[in-house]
Amino acid sequence: MINFANVQVPDREIFELQAKLCATLSNANRLRMIEVLKHGEASVGAIAEAVGCTLSSASQHLRLMRDAKVVTARKDAQTVYYRLRNPKVVECCQMVRDVLIEDLHEQGRLARDYVASGSGARP
Repeated sequence: MINFANVQVPDREIFELQAKLCATLSNANRLRMIEVLKHGEASVGAIAEAVGCTLSSASQHLRLMRDAKVVTARKDAQTVYYRLRNPKVVECCQMVRDVLIEDLHEQGRLARDYVASGSGARP
């Protein structure tokens, strides 16, 4: 049994920062933008096209991601280009997807086993 009195928990501030980052990443379009940007720098227009959203929507999402320091931006004439600030965010997102994929596989296996056992058959 673990003696929780001896467990060292990091300072609350790092968890607050982590919660803010997770909140920024808690949008499917933003996650898809990270997937696009893992391949390199891209313009707002290219990101919007790849994700299937409007330029306005992409710009709003990218602004939030820039404010959270997930991406950085540079302007070349009238075009704004974005890139990931730290590639570890891609690894983080992939790890979460891996957990979800494993869960989906397990659910599928459980459903197949249930049907194969005859429990899922209807009279």
